[in-house]
Amino acid sequence: MSLFGGILGNVVGSVFGSNPRGAEFNSLGEILTAIGCTVPYHRGLYLTAALTFLQRNGGLDGVLETLRSNGLAAQADSWVGPAANVPIAQADLVRVFGEGVFDTIAAPLNISADEMSEAIAEILPELVHQLTPGGQVPENHAELIAKGLAMLNAAST
Repeated sequence: MSLFGGILGNVVGSVFGSNPRGAEFNSLGEILTAIGCTVPYHRGLYLTAALTFLQRNGGLDGVLETLRSNGLAAQADSWVGPAANVPIAQADLVRVFGEGVFDTIAAPLNISADEMSEAIAEILPELVHQLTPGGQVPENHAELIAKGLAMLNAAST
């Protein structure tokens, strides 16, 4: 399996509670369960929302740069690097990206912008970590996000 396929398999596998690499745990899957996404369909919705957030905000590069330029470099850099992921506060995400960003992502799911920003604050650190193997943003990160969204959309129909 290519690196590209492995990354997507690991991220999308988190929706269904599996980890293609055979690890004893799946951090993204555990995060989704912790925020109340115990049904694979709900996990898929929240992961789709987080990937949509990345896509609408310039992909990995755009989101990471926006965070860095708004005083959140420690968080952003930890997600890409090998160290433990530094959490991000929901209030910081809303401050940096604006509530409207979360409202447009939340509306189709029939949840509030507040619930959506809270969920993305929980999911984003591990999602970025898994999408940046080896501590590097893949050159094809936009394609990676688009393919992940397509896989999730196909699985939900």
